[in-house]
Amino acid sequence: MKKSGSEYIAEFLESKNIDTVFTVAGDHILHLMDVLSNRGFRFIDTRHEQAAVDMANAWGRIKNTPGISMFTTPGHANAIPGLTLAHQQLSPVINISGCADSKFLGMGAPQEIDQIGMAAPVTKKSSIILNGNPPSPSPNSNGSNPADVNVVNTNSNPAAVSVATTAT
Repeated sequence: MKKSGSEYIAEFLESKNIDTVFTVAGDHILHLMDVLSNRGFRFIDTRHEQAAVDMANAWGRIKNTPGISMFTTPGHANAIPGLTLAHQQLSPVINISGCADSKFLGMGAPQEIDQIGMAAPVTKKSSIILNGNPPSPSPNSNGSNPADVNVVNTNSNPAAVSVATTAT
């Protein structure tokens, strides 16, 4: 049985000993939140996306492991200032943003925005991974590769994940 994008993300985060996510919950990330919750992850509701990124930034720098922020599609735009700061500070941040179903991307799907293009100027790499393939390249856990991850359609196959690394 093919793994969902949510399962790949959960396995990756577990492999980096990450157990805390700063989030604003919403529809496009609910499946991922369910998978993470079932694996014992702790969620901290930040009530604003930039606050989630800023908290992940501080958490990652203090713990010397990637800080995780996660929210839905519209919140991705709110996160850009936080990603900019994380990029400037070379902080270990992984930002996960929900997105419309991958089969509707490019067709004006509800809440569809160019998340990859928005993250590209303030990240080292911004890309999308389709069809339930594992995220790659994987950010390092040593703080040298903060990342932005956009999650597309994690509750079914095919799933898509995009990774954008912010530090050198």
